[in-house]
Formats: sequence, C-alpha cells, structure tokens
Amino acid sequence: MHNAYYASAGPAMGPDGQQKRQRLDLSGNIPVAPSGDSQAFQGPPQPGLTQGSQSDGQWVWHAEVANPDGGQGTWVWSPATLQATYQAARPPFQQHGWGPPHSGGALAQPGPSYGGTHSAVPPPGTPTQPAPHAGAYLSGPGAGGPIGGMPGPPQYHQPMAYYPHPHPPHPFFHPHPPPPPHHHMPPFPPGQFGPPAPHFLDQPQSQGYAQGQAPSYPGHPPRGQSTGLQPPGQGRGGGRSGGGGGRGGGGGPRRTLDPAAMAAIEINKRMTGARDAGAILDIVQTKSDRFDTICLATAMHKLANMRGAPNLHSQIVTSPAFHKLKALMLQRKTESSCRNISNTLWSLAKMNHHPGEEFMQAYAEENSKKAGDGNSQNTANSLWAFATLGYHPGNAVLAALTETVLAKLPEFTAQNISNTLLSYAKLEYNPGPEVVTALAKETATKISTFSPQAMSNSLWALSKLEIEDHQLLEAIGAEVRKHIWEFNCQNLANTIWAFANLGINPGPDLLTDIAGAAIHRLPEFSPQNLSNTLWAFAKLETYHKELFDLGTLHALRIIHTLQPQTMANILWSFAALGVCPDPAFIQALSPQVLRQLEEFSPQNLSNTVWALATLYNFEPVKELHKPMTVELCRETYRRLTDAKLATTYSRQHLSNTIWAIATLGYDPGRKVMETLGLAQSMRVESCSGQEMANTVWGFAKLGAYCAPLMAKVATESTARIQEYTSQNLSNLAWSFAKCTYQDDDLMRAIAQRSIEIKQDLSLQHLSNLLWAYATLKFTVPAFQTVMTQEVKHRLQTDTFNLQQISNMTWSLAVLEALDEEAWDLFIEALRPDVLGMPTSEIPDEALSQVFQALMLMQVTKPDGKWDIPDELRMGGRKSWLSNTKNVTISEFHSEVSRMLSSMGINHEFEHLTEDRLFSVDIALSDEKIALEADGPHHFTANTLQPLADMYWRRTLLHARGWRVVSVPFYHWAGAEDEDRRALLRRLLAEVRAEPIPRGPDQGRTTEPEQKAGCPGLEPQAAGSAPEQQEAGRQPREAEGTS
Repeated sequence: MHNAYYASAGPAMGPDGQQKRQRLDLSGNIPVAPSGDSQAFQGPPQPGLTQGSQSDGQWVWHAEVANPDGGQGTWVWSPATLQATYQAARPPFQQHGWGPPHSGGALAQPGPSYGGTHSAVPPPGTPTQPAPHAGAYLSGPGAGGPIGGMPGPPQYHQPMAYYPHPHPPHPFFHPHPPPPPHHHMPPFPPGQFGPPAPHFLDQPQSQGYAQGQAPSYPGHPPRGQSTGLQPPGQGRGGGRSGGGGGRGGGGGPRRTLDPAAMAAIEINKRMTGARDAGAILDIVQTKSDRFDTICLATAMHKLANMRGAPNLHSQIVTSPAFHKLKALMLQRKTESSCRNISNTLWSLAKMNHHPGEEFMQAYAEENSKKAGDGNSQNTANSLWAFATLGYHPGNAVLAALTETVLAKLPEFTAQNISNTLLSYAKLEYNPGPEVVTALAKETATKISTFSPQAMSNSLWALSKLEIEDHQLLEAIGAEVRKHIWEFNCQNLANTIWAFANLGINPGPDLLTDIAGAAIHRLPEFSPQNLSNTLWAFAKLETYHKELFDLGTLHALRIIHTLQPQTMANILWSFAALGVCPDPAFIQALSPQVLRQLEEFSPQNLSNTVWALATLYNFEPVKELHKPMTVELCRETYRRLTDAKLATTYSRQHLSNTIWAIATLGYDPGRKVMETLGLAQSMRVESCSGQEMANTVWGFAKLGAYCAPLMAKVATESTARIQEYTSQNLSNLAWSFAKCTYQDDDLMRAIAQRSIEIKQDLSLQHLSNLLWAYATLKFTVPAFQTVMTQEVKHRLQTDTFNLQQISNMTWSLAVLEALDEEAWDLFIEALRPDVLGMPTSEIPDEALSQVFQALMLMQVTKPDGKWDIPDELRMGGRKSWLSNTKNVTISEFHSEVSRMLSSMGINHEFEHLTEDRLFSVDIALSDEKIALEADGPHHFTANTLQPLADMYWRRTLLHARGWRVVSVPFYHWAGAEDEDRRALLRRLLAEVRAEPIPRGPDQGRTTEPEQKAGCPGLEPQAAGSAPEQQEAGRQPREAEGTS
C-alpha cells in the first residue's frame, strides 16, 4: 500500500487507539499519532476521514483494511511525500472524487466539499466492502456450482437475485417470435426490422422486433454512501480549511462559516443519521427553507435507500413532503453539481418514480451542460436512470452524455460499461459507430472483470442495438462458459436470448452449457425466463430434448402463473422446431388460454393460433386445438369490430391469423372472414409479398371472398411483383384462380415474373401456376411457351408426383399448349413402374383429368398422335362416366326448365349425349341445342368472364354436333318472368342462326365465343362470393402450398 504505515484500532476506536496497542514500527521513525486533542467516535469513523495534520503527513481512516485484531478498520499514516507521489501517479479518473471499487488500499479521496464544510452525496458505485452504516445492499450468496463444476441438487425455491432488489421486469420487454424456420410456414416476423420507436415507451411489438426481459436492477447502491456530516477534526491542524481537501487538513488559518452554512451542516447531519423515511420527510417539511443543494441531494438519496415494507417507496413518493422536495430541487437545479444531478436521477430511478416531464426535462438539460464535470460513474448512472424511468431526454442530451462517455471511457468499470450499453439499448439510441466501436473494444479488454449480470446485460444491449461484433461476442461467450454456474435464471435467459435475437449461433459448446445450467436451475425459472429460453433455442434452430421436456414439466407445475406472452411463446417455440409438446401441457394450456383471452395482445393471439396450425399434423393438437381456435377467432373478431382496438392489429397479425385458421381447416363464418379481409385491405400497402400471398391463400383455402381485399392485393402485387419469391408467386396465382378473381395486369405481371425466375420454380410451383392460368383460361403466349419447355425439361430430369402430372396434363391441354412430346413424357411418367403404383390404384380424379386432356387434344389437335395405354384410357373413361352420372340440379336449372315449359318449348332434363360422356342441362334434342344454366361458379367473380369449364364443355359438345347456348345467372337473377322469356327467345334465335357444328370426324372445332349472353346487355357485377364447383364439372384443383 505504497509503504503507508498502519496503526491498529478496534472497530469503535478513534485515532487515539494507538495508545492502547503498540504501533507497528516499520521504519523506526513513525510520527506519534494525535492523542490528547484527538476525538472519540461513536462507531467507526467515516472512510477517508483524516485526523491531525503536520508537514510530514497525516492519519487517514480506512474502514476496509483488516486490523491486527482480526476486525475491520484501521488508521493509516500517509506521509506527505507519499501523498504527493500517489496523487501524481494516480490516473486522471482517480484524482478527484471517489476511486474505483477495485482501488484496494489506495488512498480514497473524500468527495468534494461544499465550502469546506460538509461533503456532497457520493455517486453510485460498488464498494468492495460497503460500510454497514452506509445502508449498502449486501450481495446474495454466490451462484457458482460446487467445486469441480458439477451442479448441486436443484432447489425448488427462488433464490435471492444477484442483487437483492432486482428491477421489476418491464412489461414491454418480451420477445417476438422470429421469422419462420421453413418456407411453408407464414413469416413471423418477416425477417427485417422496422424503424425504431421514437420514444422508449412505445410498444416494441409494433416495430417488428422485440426486447428480452429487462435485466435486473443493474446498479449497486451508491458506493461509499455518505452518512452526512462528520465531526470536524480536533487534532493537529484542527481547522476546516487548509490542504488535504478533507474535514480538517493542513495548518491553514481557521475559516469562519456563516450561519446558513452551519445550519445546513446540522440539517444534513440529522438526515444522514435518520433511521426511517418519516424522520427525513419531517425534516424536509419543517427545515427545507434552510436546505442547500447538498441537503436536497442527501434527502433524495437517503429516501431512495430506505428499506422496509414492499410499498415503502410508493408511500414515500405520494407524501406531501416528497412533492415539496421535488419542487425545491426543480427551483434550485442550476445550483446542483453534476454529481448531485446524477445522484438525484439515480435515486428517482431506484424508487421507480417518474417526477414528471418538467422535472425530467430540466434535470436532463442541466445534466448535459455539466456532464463534463462529472466522472464516469456519474455519466453511466445518469444514462441508467433515464433508461430505467423510461424517459428519453432527447438526442441532444444523449449526444452530450455520449461525448462524456467517449472522453472518459478508459475510466469505465465493467458495471459502467454494462449500464451504458444497457441504457442506450433501452432508450433505442444509437450513439454512432465511433462510440459503439469504442465501447465494444473496452468491453473486450475488460471482459474478465464482468460479473455474470454485467455480461448478460451487455449481451442483451448489444443484441438490441444490433451490434454484430463477432469477435466481441466470441470473447463474451468464452467468458460466459467460464462462469456459467454463477449465472442466475435471468442471466441465462437474457444471454441466450441476445444471441438468438442477433441470429448468431454461439456454437454447440455454449448452447450445451447454457442448457445444462438452465436445467439445473429450472425449478427457479420464472415463466418469462422459461419462455425466453425456449424461444431462443427455437430461434437458433436448436432442439435440446432434455431442456424442452423438463421445461414443459416445469411449465405444467407453474401453469396457473403463465401469462399470455409466455403461453404464446412456449407454444411457438415447439411449433418453430416442429416438435409436439407433451399432450398434458396442451390440455392444461387450453383452459388457461380461454381464461386469459381478453389479456392476450394481438400478437399473442396470432402467435398462438399460428403455432396450433403449424403443429396441426400432430394428433394431440388435432384433438385439442378446436376450443382454443374458436375462441381465438371470436376474440380477434370482437376486437376488429371495435374501431379503437382494431388499430392495435398489424398486417402481420392478420396475415398469420388468416393463414392459421385456413391451415387448421376452421371456417369461422362469413362475417368473421369479411371483417378480417376488410381490415387487411386497409393494410395491404405495408404488407410484404409473403403476407399478401398468405392472406389471399387463406381466403382461397376456406372458399371465402372479399372483393376489396382482392382488388387491393392485385394492385399492390402488380406494382411490387419483383418482391415475390417463387413460392409466393405460385401461391398468389393459385389463390386468385381459386377465388375466380381475374386481374389482367396482375396475371401478365405474374407470367413475366415466372419467366424471369423459371429456374427457381419447383415442380409444385409449376403445377400451381399452370393450373391457375388454365382455370381462368387466361392466355399469355410467351408464358405458355416457356413453361411448356420447362415442364418438358423437368419431366426428363425430375420425378413428378401423381397430382402434378395430372394437373399439368390438364392445364396444358386447356391452354392449348400441350404438344406430342410433352404428352408422351406425361404418359411415360404414368407407367406403373415409373409411378410406383398400378394403374388400377390411380385415383378417379387423376384419371378423369388425363382422360379429359385426351379428349381435348383429339378435338383441338386431331392430326396429333396421342398414344395412351389401353388400361389408362379405359380407367379414365370409367372414371369420367362415373362423374357424369353424379349430376347436381340447381334451383336456377329448374327455373329455366319451368320457363321453357311455360313458353311451350319441349325439352329434356339432364340429357346424355350419344356417347354418354356428357350430361346436358337442358336439351332440345331434335335440334341438338344444349341450354346450359351457368351459375356464378362458371364465371370470374369480378369481371364475369367464362372460366375454363365453360370453354372445354362447349368445345367437346361442339365436337359432338351440339350447338351450345349459355343462360348466365347475371341476366336471370332479379328479372321478371316476361324478361326471362324474352331472354330465352333471343338466345334460342341466336343459336339457331349458327351453323351446325361438325362432328368429331370432321376435324377440329372452332373455339366458342368467350362471353355468352344477350347482345346489348352488359354483364352485371357479381354480388356474392363464388360458389363451389358442381360435382363432375371441375377437374381436381391444385393445392396451393402453405
């Protein structure tokens, strides 16, 4: 200790204690300590107190140094030459104010004095051995494992946190689920982050990213907490002025204090000696007119450090005296030093009390003006206080504090660095690359001095600030492994959460260590720590079976304490990994979800139903999901019908909800789907390509229809078609065709985009795209040519499944793009040895599609060679005949028949053609005229253009010598009987004027008109959603990929 000389004293002894014991004589010429004029103390003297002064040195009390009696506290003789040498050798950050906590036996300097009378309240810090009378919080028992690194038996109780009074978890700091692990699931979130919120209090859920649970209260109580006025020295020098900067120093002339200063000293002494908040508040109430700024800071600091009932601070901040104290501090803010400002902010944050915008703004401005006058601890604590109180002081104030951070960074302790990073993260403030780089470098340099909480807090902050310094993260990860058994539950959860949120896998060794430590501490895990840990492992695509199994059991034990966020995240974690949780957990979770449904946020609601949909293939979920799905949909509908609550839903919440209920096969009804569609239509401009595709896919899958939504998606998708991936593109096309919504610009844009990314299209994508264009009978010659060539190439290199083969054969035939080469390749792929099943086992739907394609090609390209094995042809004919017999007679069909009867026109109902392959709705068989009662399902929903089934029926009936007339629903519905009769007379007159079609032996028939109806009557808009296809009418549809 720089050759300083010691004189021992008992804990309650003053500097005259050396008279009772022989002094240690290390040099042979130790000066005699003051005796006759020395002062006796009640209790140990204040650390750093000096007594006696002479030209060759002075005595300094050190409470942290062990004395020869085995107790704590001793007087240290500091020669003048040694003081000068030490002062010159000290780093700049130790030359003023309190030194760092690891300063050991170095001579700690007292805080700056007020007029040489009484000390200011020292700043928050971390004393090595906090003095008992200072009210310092003692750390809890060590969290490390037993010797050898092996964990001891788990304890089923929540141990004391690393700091006895952890900062309560912030309700906003919950993780959002990450992007989907596989392409077949809807995105959540889309993978990019939105702009940061302008204010810390904004809901992070609206940003597309989320924070982890707020780390525990990061600050120790202020180091070296002052007990206020210390008795002035009575020894040598005896005065309050002179050298040394302490209570009494060198031998300068005594200075006479004015009465106001003496009164303030006395008041400060009474407050520092007060044992309860009532005494301090009483002093504030009765003596505040005599306060100086140090008294103000002391009062606030003392109140913040009071310990008692759990609601003690709540009682304090609501008392009139406390409001009076705040008012006085606001009035005299300009008189406060940087240290006092920092301590005041720290005290308010510790009491979790926001004093109001005016107070915070005033103190923030004063802080920025005086930031350069403080030390590193003042700067770090100010930032921490702003973040803890959720107050963003403005970029100008933060910039001023950041300049101080950069200037004093070498002085920062591990805790200061951690708190600074943490504060920037919670305030969502980017200090700039220079500061970030400097902080990262300083962190890497001092990482070995970081506590477990400082490491976890720093990782959390780096994650929130999106600082992907791999070298730094690797260094922190290595240090985490060394101290993994010292990490408490929240440290573990925040550490793994940080890596997951950055999307950086720290490696199997660290993940294994964290999982092992978490398993050991599982009984102590809070619901949020558990959900965050499982979420992080899922985000990192790491399934640790033991952790997830035991985590589920722990969740079952604490099931009644789970909150909506934790329930949603735990279920999401299993879904993201494709692992089904214990059925008992799902069964226990259901009533908890239903009980707390109104407390679920929109994201919780959508995440939960998304997870159920993702796990739908597991039997326990199939059996148990229905009550939750039904109520989740009802709650979503209830909120969307409330104008205020509806604004809390994002386009992603709606997209995932729609996708999920469609995947679960649950139809919530027309009202709910219409409400979902209208809500999403107002958010389409902000949707990603995948969100738009998933939304319309959900509507198509459920057979629902929302015209405003389809129109908005069509317009937006056309403009942003380059954003679409191959899967989103095929799903978009499939969905519009399934909903029979035709937008010419969109269909052309999809065709062009498909040509551009043809090499990225999977076999299913090709199948969906071709099926969509064929269903709408929308032709784009270049698209058809390129896709046909691509299909032929893939048929020679890839293996198609049965549905893809039958769908593409039918689609290319309808689009008149099927050639002999493609036909032969399709037939080859249907050979039993290639397909892997005998022809007799091919489903009727596939056989019917192939047979229909054969009939179309024989008619449209009669000169072609369309060879087909007899067994396949006969099987297809048999399936087709079976479908022909299963006819459906609609009310519209019957009405047309009754009207013809009233007109005296003889006709037949459901007449079979000569080859018995077709059933005509209404036949005038003598004239071979077929009247087709075409309902909404035969037309596009928005433009009322005929769909593919009308084309191929007309084509194949023409080939059999029938003239076909369509009676469209939009000319029939709502018309009077006389108008209907007039319509029928006109349609029959037009069709009778047409030439009789040539039969099948007379060559290829001509393509019919695309629109049927009465001349001069424009189609009317369809007023309802499209109906399902009639049995036997529409070939098997392609399935959009989910």
